[in-house]
Amino acid sequence: MCGRYTLWKSEMALITMIATLRHIITPRYNIAPSQAIPVYRLDQNNTLECTEMRWGLVPHWSKEANPHYSTINARAESVREKPAYRTPFQRQRCLIPADGWYEWQALGKQSKQPYFFHVGEDRLFFFAGIWDHWQDQQGENNFDSCSIIVTSL
Repeated sequence: MCGRYTLWKSEMALITMIATLRHIITPRYNIAPSQAIPVYRLDQNNTLECTEMRWGLVPHWSKEANPHYSTINARAESVREKPAYRTPFQRQRCLIPADGWYEWQALGKQSKQPYFFHVGEDRLFFFAGIWDHWQDQQGENNFDSCSIIVTSL
């Protein structure tokens, strides 16, 4: 599972990797759930765009902007069946740039040790993701949100 990750490569490194980048990305070493993150998706003209989304998918049909369950990660094994992920998996996929992630090991009841994982030579990579657009019933508040698709090693 991915509970925190990093994105500290310079914008120039991202521009080199994706020539269509038009979004300024600030280095961040501890990206947490519910924060705004950069996400690549196809727009309505099938052109790659970079936009910001909230990390933690809120399904379009949710009555509240803050679900009572965690949606930061969608398990690859069940993403097709889970109601929150089913429609986004079919129609609204995305890529989430990163250069590392953290996993924690429990060291007893009260303590956890974080471990940092990254690709060799600190290369940039992309998490597979899904996204959805949420809007309240009054139409006053709306935002896009996303989940990272994860699997066991």
